[in-house]
Amino acid sequence: TDMTDAAFTLYGYTREQIMQNPELMSNGVHPDDRVAMRDELMQSARAGRQAQMNFRFNRPDGTYRWLRTYAAAQLIENGVAWVGYTADVTAEREARDRADEALRQLTVARDAAEAAQQRLRAIFEHTKIGLVMIDENRNFSDANPSLRELLDIEDEQDFTRDFSKFSPPFQPDGRPSMERAAEVIETAFERGYNRFDWMHQTRGGEPRPCEIALTRVELGGKP
Repeated sequence: TDMTDAAFTLYGYTREQIMQNPELMSNGVHPDDRVAMRDELMQSARAGRQAQMNFRFNRPDGTYRWLRTYAAAQLIENGVAWVGYTADVTAEREARDRADEALRQLTVARDAAEAAQQRLRAIFEHTKIGLVMIDENRNFSDANPSLRELLDIEDEQDFTRDFSKFSPPFQPDGRPSMERAAEVIETAFERGYNRFDWMHQTRGGEPRPCEIALTRVELGGKP
């Protein structure tokens, strides 16, 4: 066994210590990495190729460093010698581990968001209360099945395309329906909640008296 004086920087042992006790090298390798290192050395020797090994090394101060060794087998009089070099790749591995953890957390958050969205969609589709979405631009979307049944709406987007046709021209208090609608929607966005009575009608003109509750929620950071 021979090596340069840079051994101390990598292993925490001086060149002289390692030369006097070569087992310091094998004993310092993390137990979980030893089998993989042995297999890589054997396979590369059989194939006549350079070995590449990533492993953790336990320094005398008790800290582990990630090291990467490139080595080629050379036949000598009494066996095989390995000639190569080793680099400290701890920073690289730690950066990769942080990236992997960030990706894991993003995946967990994405899966949780998708699960929540599925639960909300199930509630939206199966509740017996008529529901509709109103975005920050006061556009309607996604009339749920209960609302479509109540107002005889043809499809999910029918209510959003012809919202005015599903209310009579005037509300029972004499106010124009569209003027009143703009007012109650604006109040809900400003206060976060608004509850009121409303006269809807089917597309055929049949009255449908309703109690409406508008609640502002945040979806994707937007109300």
